Amino acid sequence: MASEEKLRLEKELLGLYLSDHPLRRITRELAERSDTQAVEVTSALQDTEVRIAGLVREVRRVVTRKGQIMAYASLEDLTGAVDVVLFPRVFEQVRLLFEPDKVVVVQGKVDARAGSTRATGSASAPPVEPEIESEVEVASVVADMAWLWDDPACLPVTRRQLLHVRLAGGDSVLAERLEAVLARHPGTDEVVLHVVVGSREVTVHADRYHVLAGPVLAAEIDELVGAASTRLEIVRPKAQANGNGRGKR
Repeated sequence: MASEEKLRLEKELLGLYLSDHPLRRITRELAERSDTQAVEVTSALQDTEVRIAGLVREVRRVVTRKGQIMAYASLEDLTGAVDVVLFPRVFEQVRLLFEPDKVVVVQGKVDARAGSTRATGSASAPPVEPEIESEVEVASVVADMAWLWDDPACLPVTRRQLLHVRLAGGDSVLAERLEAVLARHPGTDEVVLHVVVGSREVTVHADRYHVLAGPVLAAEIDELVGAASTRLEIVRPKAQANGNGRGKR
């Protein structure tokens, strides 16, 4: 039995994948084209622009009061699932992408007030557009655009990153060793030091160093300074107002 068919049957019969996950083979490619995982889409990212990638699961079409078609979709990655809201103008342009088991990349705005795929309605007939204000507040992504994951038009995404390092002050030897570690990982990511001095914490932007942040560098710093001393922050831009779905394909 082909691996794709085996995975499909596992999901259909058991509701989950046992032997593998269909996204695992393209993890690197999806990471290059996205900057946010499903588990990270929370109200803490309200109004920020994100790129997510995953398998299309449930798609629920909705007829608005103006007679237009919009949709709520569920997108699944290796960390969980996230709700995607496709207002009429966007859905008209990308509706062919939103079919079960297609792998897509979605760019849009995080909104905890935009409703979700848990909107009420019959699966056999499009429901009337729900009262969004009455929806349970869940963090969704309001789509501006979408692509198939291997579409050449879906270019790798770049985001400004900050590497936060927390360490005790007053240790010149530790500071010199940390400088040496940072120097071994040149890149474009910025470094922010959180220096603990007594009961105070002083924040210092280490403009002298730009690094290639990632698991390798984080592991080296944690080994030197102490476990869980590092934190990587992705600086996401605030989404521009586009009239709920006036984005372009």
